[in-house]
Amino acid sequence: MAYSNLYKRSNQPSLLELRIEPGRWSEYFPAGHNGLWSWGPLQGLRTVTNELWTNLVFVATCLAWYMSSSLTNNLGKQIMLDFRYPVTLTYVQFGFVSVFCYAYAVLTKRTRIQPLTRSIGSLILPVCVFTIFAHLLSSVAISHVPVSVVHTVKALSPLFTVGVYRMLFQVVYSTRVYLALVPLTLGVMLACSFGLSANLLGLLYALLSTLVCVAQNIFSKKYVFNDSVAQSVKMSLDKTNYLFHCSWMAFVLLFPMWFYSEGYGILTQGLFHSSDLSTPSSHSAHLLRVLSFTLMNGLSHFAQCLLSVSVLSMTSAVSFSICSLLKRVFVIVAAIVWFRQPVGIVQCLGILLTFVGLYLYDRAKMDVNKKEYKVNRADEPILPTMAYKIKSR
Repeated sequence: MAYSNLYKRSNQPSLLELRIEPGRWSEYFPAGHNGLWSWGPLQGLRTVTNELWTNLVFVATCLAWYMSSSLTNNLGKQIMLDFRYPVTLTYVQFGFVSVFCYAYAVLTKRTRIQPLTRSIGSLILPVCVFTIFAHLLSSVAISHVPVSVVHTVKALSPLFTVGVYRMLFQVVYSTRVYLALVPLTLGVMLACSFGLSANLLGLLYALLSTLVCVAQNIFSKKYVFNDSVAQSVKMSLDKTNYLFHCSWMAFVLLFPMWFYSEGYGILTQGLFHSSDLSTPSSHSAHLLRVLSFTLMNGLSHFAQCLLSVSVLSMTSAVSFSICSLLKRVFVIVAAIVWFRQPVGIVQCLGILLTFVGLYLYDRAKMDVNKKEYKVNRADEPILPTMAYKIKSR
């Protein structure tokens, strides 16, 4: 009875007293049927339902991101086993992403592909060069060593990031940050200890790819996503436009390297030269297998790029770093299961230490973000770039 009296005092009927005559619905709920959610007993239920739905969408998006990233890397390795042309794989990936971005914009009509202007080109071109070498080195590394090893080496990116900011920008971090790098570095060394002599070249390519990714992230934070860039340019570069222009520019710029290293041989001698593919039927089956894997790899790579930006837009930077940590764990474990890779006790300990180091680094991320934010907001860039000339007015 007290519950109903509460709503009597607020001039609202209780659940037991509610009697709505025909034609008088708007007197009780002015917003129509949707106004039912503004009624006291159901308002809290609506809030809980919205929060639950938002969390479910976020978790589903993260899982889709993890799965697409794992599928991209494992399919890339599978292609390398049958078709050892890493430059060609990277070249085709850029072409697929640009085509899929354009098709996505046309079919969904959620965005419109903006024409390439001088302002947009000056921003994307340096990032595009970084992207080419990062993807290229990563593909070459995957052709030599397992996917799990490549991503374990890439887990050293916090170490290189802290080192670059410390040496070039004189940034001093807290003790927690430096202590977190100890198990991270030791874990990567233990995880990559097996077959070191045979996989030294692949580890070197993975290390170079990590360094290029670190340089790309630092450059993007300081010059591309800086307040000095005009707001009109930022509005034109949504996630689809950014991926489209970066991909097709990389596709064009990579053509001379692809043609010189692998393209000419493929065009003149064919794709496969091994003796077990001498019959036309075996050659056709092998070609169909490679083409189907390449198409799926391009689709998953495009989905990975879009989902990554979607997750970032749904959460904070700190939460996104935690999601990235979980993604790396997911990719490493999925690669071990996919290829049934034998892992010893020392390697398991190394992978575990790597995860612990990444977690500790992520816990100290607040101090890292504060230090790097001050550097990224600096008025004058250390290196002259065309992007710096685009000032917001």
